[in-house]
Amino acid sequence: FMGWTEQGVDPQDPFRAGDFLSHSLGYVGAGLMLGTQLYRFRGRIASTPVLMEAHIWTGVLGGIYGLYHTAFVFSEPVAIATFATMMLAIVTGFVGRYLVFLVPRSQAGQQLALGELNEEIQQLNRRIEQNFVDVKAGYTMMMRVESFAQKAEGPIVNPLAAQSDEEPQRSFWTGIFDLFGEDRRSKAYIDEMAEEFGETVTDGKVDEVVELLNTKARLERSVRRHAFLGKVLKRYRIVHVTSSNIMFGALVLHIIWCDHFYAVAE
Repeated sequence: FMGWTEQGVDPQDPFRAGDFLSHSLGYVGAGLMLGTQLYRFRGRIASTPVLMEAHIWTGVLGGIYGLYHTAFVFSEPVAIATFATMMLAIVTGFVGRYLVFLVPRSQAGQQLALGELNEEIQQLNRRIEQNFVDVKAGYTMMMRVESFAQKAEGPIVNPLAAQSDEEPQRSFWTGIFDLFGEDRRSKAYIDEMAEEFGETVTDGKVDEVVELLNTKARLERSVRRHAFLGKVLKRYRIVHVTSSNIMFGALVLHIIWCDHFYAVAE
């Protein structure tokens, strides 16, 4: 029934498409993929961050089990469609996880509003200044970080906003790709600055200041990208959820097809 009554693991050829081991891996992978749907109950059975991590790991492990379930043999259209939609769901999930990380959230996992972001930034400013021997030096360093971030992002901080004919047009995907490099460029710049302001910082506080400046830079980027990221995440959710639903539909067809195939074979 559904492959479970097929011949057990062959010690001479233990890894074949359609054998007991392959089917076992497939059912485990399917179960893990179903486990990703626990994220729909966030806030009820567990906090959003916890269920997000569970969603990610069950999805990744489900994909790994699904890959080995194929025994690297791709021949049947239903099986190919199931695997392709699974990989699409995983890839869009990875992209979405990065975008979610860019949006600051509370400990409960809720996205912070603009007012809350600005309040967080003001608190960081005070903490950074307190770690400098001269408050003016701390203020200067913060302004340099902010100036660098604005230049790195270019003249248009929201590619989805209305633009005049005189302004250079940036596509949606150009904005997406820009997001992937901002963290890296900003961190590299702050690390370089650390060598300069080392003597003006209270003893033993350099690493703390660097961490605070990185957090401040990330929050300020989020303020400038707030509306853009909101629209990006909405589009991402549509793609990711749609691909996941298609994957589950293909998975059901795949199981039914296997059940029918082995019933005929017997």
